[in-house]
This record gives sequence, structure tokens and C-alpha cells, in this order.
Amino acid sequence: MARILKRGELKVGNLVNHILYGREWVAIILKFSRKPDTLTTKYRALVRMVPGTRYESFFKKYTAKMKETDSQGWVSINWLISLEDTRIKEE
Repeated sequence: MARILKRGELKVGNLVNHILYGREWVAIILKFSRKPDTLTTKYRALVRMVPGTRYESFFKKYTAKMKETDSQGWVSINWLISLEDTRIKEE
């Protein structure tokens, strides 16, 4: 019987996809915010886009509050899913 891993097991060092952008959006989690965002009350993850992928300069269009560099920035953890979670595991 196949099962899908539970979401929410994100850790520093995980490779992740963005729910809206799919498997072409690949990043690694560098750290998590200590406090939730004041507007959304959601925690954020600092991610670095994987070089050579379609979205490697994903943060180029964002404001300074959201980005650290063109390839590194903050994303709500609600939008992230671990690459392991996107594969079906056999029990």
C-alpha cells in the first residue's frame, strides 16, 4: 500500500518545492524565522534557490523585505513542501 509523507516536517537543509510553482521551483531551507509574520501570523523560511533551475533568480522581483539576494529570500512555510513529500513512498 502506498502512502504520502505528512507535510510539516520541514527542517533546515531540506530541498523544497513551492506549492504554486511546482517541481521546477527548487530551493534549500537555510533557517526559519523566530517570530511569525505580523500580517499573516505564519512563520517563514529563508531559502536559497538551487542554481541552474528555472527559478534560480526568483527573488529578483521582490522587495528588500522579502529578499536577501536575487536567489535567496523569505517564503511562508505554508507554501513549501519537502521534495520527499512529493514522492509516494511504498510501505
